[in-house]
Order: sequence, then structure tokens, then C-alpha cells
Amino acid sequence: MLITRIPHGKVSVIHLAGKFEGGPDRDRLLKLTEKLIRDGCREIVVSFLGVRFLASNGVGIMIAIKQLVDAAHGRMVLCNLNERAIAVLYVMRLQEIFTIETNIRTALKHLKAMRATAAKA
Repeated sequence: MLITRIPHGKVSVIHLAGKFEGGPDRDRLLKLTEKLIRDGCREIVVSFLGVRFLASNGVGIMIAIKQLVDAAHGRMVLCNLNERAIAVLYVMRLQEIFTIETNIRTALKHLKAMRATAAKA
């Protein structure tokens, strides 16, 4: 799987492409997330635009990343999921723990709104 990171201001967008099955991808994504958190990033968008296949191991990786982000008091948004991946998340009732947006633009907009809400509190 191809993993790239593009900063968008305070937010890091992680682009995934290929088959998301686990194995070495798990270690690479967890290390990347840990590094982002160490560097002060608390908002992460994970784009699945190039993901052709999402295995259950891939779902497990996303849960592990979500736990890292939550432990750092951060926020994570998933976007660009295909219909099959969305169905998998809904069958597993994971829409209750993940924020899912249509695309990167709406994911960034969601995070901006969350920052504004937190600033008012």
C-alpha cells in the first residue's frame, strides 16, 4: 500500500492507495501517526481515495490509530471511503466511533468547525 502525508495547516492528511490489509502497513501507519503526534499534530484526516480493498485487518489498524489520536486528545476523520468500505464500517457499527466525511474538503471543514466549537467552550 502507498502511504503519503500532506500537511494542511494544523491538519495532516494521510492518503492511502492500494490494498489495505495490514502486515507492514500497520507498522508504517502506526509509526507515522506516533511521529505526527510527537510533532504536535492533533488533527488527522485519513483519505481512502486510492484504496481498492479494505480487509478486516485494515479496520483494526484504523481503530489502533484512532486510539493513539484519542490518547493525545486529538481528532481523526476518515474520508473518501468507497461504498463497500462504508458498508463494512456500518455493519461493525464503527460509524459510532469514527467521523466519516465524503471527501477531504468536507473533512477539513468538519475539523475547523470542531475547533471553533472548542474555542467557544
